[in-house]
Amino acid sequence: MEDAANTPQKEGMISDSEAAEKREQVARTRKMFRVR
Repeated sequence: MEDAANTPQKEGMISDSEAAEKREQVARTRKMFRVR
């Protein structure tokens, strides 16, 4: 899942802040699934 945020960043498709935002969303989603 993290690769989905990292790959476009490496290719210059999205900015660092956008990639960081995506990683935060991934982390939040993981926490939600862990709680259930």
